[in-house]
Amino acid sequence: MKTLIKWLACFLSLVIVNAIMPKQLVIPGGMTSILAAGTVLWLVNLILKPVAQIIAIPFTILTFGLFYFVVNTLMVALAIALFPGVEGTFLACLVTALLLSALNALLAVKT
Repeated sequence: MKTLIKWLACFLSLVIVNAIMPKQLVIPGGMTSILAAGTVLWLVNLILKPVAQIIAIPFTILTFGLFYFVVNTLMVALAIALFPGVEGTFLACLVTALLLSALNALLAVKT
């Protein structure tokens, strides 16, 4: 159930950013493409994000946790680069990462 909620948060963050910043994040093909891009983002966060966080521990400690947002932004940028046809700026990646963190916190289920 928790993984489904995280996938839903990835999808919703892309939908929201695509709606409020259509020139910054371009996902051609409508909801089906956003659904697929959300799945790619979810897989990147599931597989690569823990490794990136472990590597970034010294920087996260030095910046009192703020480097965590850089890691999130890089994961979104990687997911956008892996999905063909999607174009996004750094600002769109940052906003998507912030929304993703907020949605994960809001939708978190205590188990």
